[in-house]
Parts: sequence; C-alpha cells; structure tokens
Amino acid sequence: MKKIFTIAITALSINAFAQTTVCFNTPDGIDNTWTGGWSYKEYIVPTGYKIDSVYGNFDRTGYPASQEDFIFSYCAGTTVYNNTTATQPFDYSTTSTSLYDKWINLTSFNYSSVGVVMVFLPVNAGATWNDLCFAISPINSNTVCFNTPDGIDNTWTGGWSYKEYIVPTGYKIDSVYGNFDRTGYPASQEDFIFSYCAGTTIYNNTTATQPFDYSTTSTSLYDKWINLTSFNYTSVGVVRVFLPVNAGATWNDLCFAISPSTPTGINESEYNSTLFIYPNPTNGILNIASKNSCIISVFSSTGEKILGDSIDKIIDLSLLPKGLYFMRIIDKLSNTIEIKKIILQ
Repeated sequence: MKKIFTIAITALSINAFAQTTVCFNTPDGIDNTWTGGWSYKEYIVPTGYKIDSVYGNFDRTGYPASQEDFIFSYCAGTTVYNNTTATQPFDYSTTSTSLYDKWINLTSFNYSSVGVVMVFLPVNAGATWNDLCFAISPINSNTVCFNTPDGIDNTWTGGWSYKEYIVPTGYKIDSVYGNFDRTGYPASQEDFIFSYCAGTTIYNNTTATQPFDYSTTSTSLYDKWINLTSFNYTSVGVVRVFLPVNAGATWNDLCFAISPSTPTGINESEYNSTLFIYPNPTNGILNIASKNSCIISVFSSTGEKILGDSIDKIIDLSLLPKGLYFMRIIDKLSNTIEIKKIILQ
C-alpha cells in the first residue's frame, strides 16, 4: 500500500519546485456536525504556499452523479479549524454533477497559509475514500487562465483550435491545466497538444518541443494539473496549446501556473536541531535520528524527486547511482524543514 503523508513546509529552500501534489488515502476521523456523520481530513496549508485545486478520488456506488459530492471548507488566518468561520467554494447540496474524480480549480479563492482546510465525505451514507489530493504552489506563483482559443490551426489533421501564450519576461511555466470536455470519447482520447518554442516570441511548429505525446497517452489529460517544471519552459519562449474541437472537444478553461525564474537545483540549508543522519557518506543505508516524527524525501542534485514521502527512519539508497543527493526532512511537530546533502559512495 502506498504511503501518503501531510507535507508541512516553513523554511523551503528547494528552488526547483513549483506546483506540488499532496495526497492522502485515509481520513482523520468522523465529524458529526454534518447529518449522519461525515468523515474528514484536515490539512494545514504549508507556509508560503497556496491551494490551486482539489481532487477527490472517491466512490459512492448506487448514487446518482448529483450525489457524488463532498464538502471543502477553509478557515483563513489560523491552523485550528472552526466550522462557524469556514468558507466553502462550492455547495454540495445544489451540485447537479459529480464532484468526484476531477480536479476542481480553486485559484480564484486565494486559499493560502496561514490557513486550514477540512474536506468532508459522507462515508456513513455510502461514500468511500481512495485518495484526496491538493495541488499547491508557492504564493509567489501566478495562475493565468483563458476560456477561449485564438483560432484554428490546420497543421493538425481536421484543424485543431489553439491558444498562444508568450511566457512573461522573468517567469517560467510550472504546470498546465486543461478544463476541457470530449463527450462520448474514451479517456485515452481526452487529449490536447502542448508545444513550446524556446528563444522566441513567434511560434514555429517545426522547432517546437512537446512534453507529452497525445497519440500515445492512455489516460485523460483533462481536468488535471500536469507538472512541467522539469522542462524549463521559460521566457523568452512561446507556447501553443491545441485542442481537437473539430473532433468533439470543447473549451472551458486553459490555465498556466507560472512563477519567477530561479536557478535549477537544491540549496542546502542548515538549522540548529537534534536531527542527525548517519553514516554520511554512505554506501546505501542511511539512519535518521530525530526525537520527533518526520517525513523524508530524497532528491537528485538537479531537484528531481526520486524517493518519498516516507516516515521510515532507515532509508535505503543502494539501488541509486553513486553521487550527490539531497534529503528533505520535515519535522511534523515543529513544522520545519531541513535539507541535508547526502554523498552516496
């Protein structure tokens, strides 16, 4: 079974990250504020971050789509949830379509730290948890959205509508979100094309690079944030996103999460603590000594996450290539973070 844990970040020094997905597969308990008792998960928005969207991978067998619902509540300016002061971005009681298995965009609500979220699910009335996920990004990042294309590009068979976007000077694209529909098509054909031309503000299809190949995608690309941080799509550069509207697809929103350009990689930061890692350098097995519970992740020297998130205090890196790595240790009690340089021999 996969392990998924809350991430609390207060002193982040990882430049390579932009939007991150944080998931949970179990609730915290039952809240009887809601009739019949609804299970709930509480999430404190990490310091310096905001919630961009929420995804509920839930089921409610035998119920119509209008009752596939959950409650999202947010309390601003606190880390202690209070139902009487909470705000809710959507009202489940008036929702006529399913809220399950889709990313719900929350960027317009500015749900940021300091703040706490509670998500409630009617498990006592037939709903079941699989995963609850939040897409979060640094507060200094921005979300830019468009709800109409610029025109039709006949480079693609049948003509695909397109939206062109010039990456603002000093910014990079962290992720892309397509709130599109293609009724009657299987998930493998819920696709779009993302193309980027580096070093120019004029799009040229022959020089464009694409982070994913729609023709070989077997799952839907719609209604999800797709992380693009590893591709370094920065200014000067221009993007085109194509959608097969002439073959049944419809536009709702196209969004880009952008943030100021920063150097790629991870900076090591040290804090005074009782946390120790040994042996270091290591041949593969690392021990983490800490008086508090921790969440541990390992990253390559370029900022790629290659192991995590784990609560185990013995970490095995023996299958990785020798070299330099960074370990992020989040103290669950103090909500602080340390980045440790690891040498694998």
